[in-house]
Amino acid sequence: MLVEEDLELEEQLRFLNKPAVTTIQTKSGDTYNCVNYYEQPAFDHPALKNEKYKYQMRLSNNKGKKEKNTIWLNGYGCPVGTVPIKPITKDDLIRAKSASNMYDSKVRPQDESYPGLHTQRGSCYNTLCPAPAFILETSEIPLDYAFPQISQRGGDIYSTGFFVYKDKANGDWYLQVGTKGVGIGRWPQKMFGALADSASYIEWGGQVITPPNVPSPEMGSGHQLPLSLDERYDAVCNQIRLIDENNNEVNPEDTETLRDIVTVYDVVDLGRRGQEGRVIVYGGNGGYTGN
Repeated sequence: MLVEEDLELEEQLRFLNKPAVTTIQTKSGDTYNCVNYYEQPAFDHPALKNEKYKYQMRLSNNKGKKEKNTIWLNGYGCPVGTVPIKPITKDDLIRAKSASNMYDSKVRPQDESYPGLHTQRGSCYNTLCPAPAFILETSEIPLDYAFPQISQRGGDIYSTGFFVYKDKANGDWYLQVGTKGVGIGRWPQKMFGALADSASYIEWGGQVITPPNVPSPEMGSGHQLPLSLDERYDAVCNQIRLIDENNNEVNPEDTETLRDIVTVYDVVDLGRRGQEGRVIVYGGNGGYTGN
């Protein structure tokens, strides 16, 4: 690594790792800093820095009360007024930069003729960039936490819900997680181009990424193809629904399947299946090596 690159990473770490009010741990052993809401990295973004106080943190439901079904050793998460953010290391930034570079070089720019998975050159693959645009708004659930319970192929199955919606009042995009729809945070409207007004394309499924000439990882259950087409044995997305501009629920009908390395990964649209709604299964054993 060049000296200039190393100094750039050090500077980036200084911006990302904000002072902690306190430090807490998950039951799986991950450490998180509880950072003052208005000092989180998102508010370093030039578009948000001078108007961060227009945003307000969502009221926490825990108020310091311990709960059994929590990922935290302390039973409730961060103190009110702070948000949980995992400390970032130099290795984290190097991996994130590698992933972003691969996206920039291998994924075509998004346009109406080729929708799908895209990245904008200079953007970050997740929140590991100098000023991420996602504002965390809960003291209970971090954006990157590890699921405490993992499904076993043919055994116990665990699931959760994800809901992304656009607020008609302020135009921001919000993320909710879990069966109870716990609000995690938002992407402010001003951070987007076309998405500032609406979304015209939505994807469900799995995605993995590795550096060139490194064997690709497993996806879903990690089982060798073909998929079993059974929700007990394959990774699954179900209850797939859309919310239109009038806030009406719409069942997606005009869909297509996209897959690239068909020798080790696959996705199958099973259509509507009773109470499960629209269902797709996906996965694969990985092991592909190439560019």
